[in-house]
Amino acid sequence: MRQLPVRRLVISAACAALLLGGAAPLAAAENGAPGPARPNAAAPVAGTEALLHQATTLGDTGGVLGAISDLIEAVTGAAGGQLGTQEAQTHSDAVRHAIGDAQRGSESGPKSAGIQDAHTLPARYGADEAKSPRAAAPDPRGEALTTLQSRADRLIEAARGGSEKTVKERVAQLVQGQVDLMAATLAADGMPRTSLQGLPEAPSTDVHTLPDPTSARPDHRG
Repeated sequence: MRQLPVRRLVISAACAALLLGGAAPLAAAENGAPGPARPNAAAPVAGTEALLHQATTLGDTGGVLGAISDLIEAVTGAAGGQLGTQEAQTHSDAVRHAIGDAQRGSESGPKSAGIQDAHTLPARYGADEAKSPRAAAPDPRGEALTTLQSRADRLIEAARGGSEKTVKERVAQLVQGQVDLMAATLAADGMPRTSLQGLPEAPSTDVHTLPDPTSARPDHRG
């Protein structure tokens, strides 16, 4: 009888062991015996829905800021602040996509416990009052996203035939829009406040509290 080489015998034995090892759990299942325990990888961490929404909101905001910054970098680095048709369209699509993702994320997020919609208003309010504009909660972040989209469109318009002065003005408006979006995101209801110490308070920009430089001072001279 011809003897098989040692190497072929080892390979055959290994294959047989693998086959038997794979068949063992199946045979155990067919006989009703419990198989090896498997960790439940699909189970989410309980009580983290709000934290996940906050992290997603910050991530979406970062995506918007990044797309806007890329647009500004491209415009300010171009000769005369002018972009080619393809480049302008690429940045326009990127900004619109990022802002759309952020808006959809806001709409699908959990409602704040402090905001009531028309279905949860107290019974003393009638149906007509519940549907009135006063029942709608303000949405500074949504307004900031809408404004940012409008300002990005205006900058791209200026980068396709506008003067350098117009480009510079619209870049400044767009940067202000980025700041407004960050402020609205961080001030959103339910967002954790910063734990950093020593940060200066933002100056008030309420037009009703700023002094009027044109107002005449009373003359107390006799």
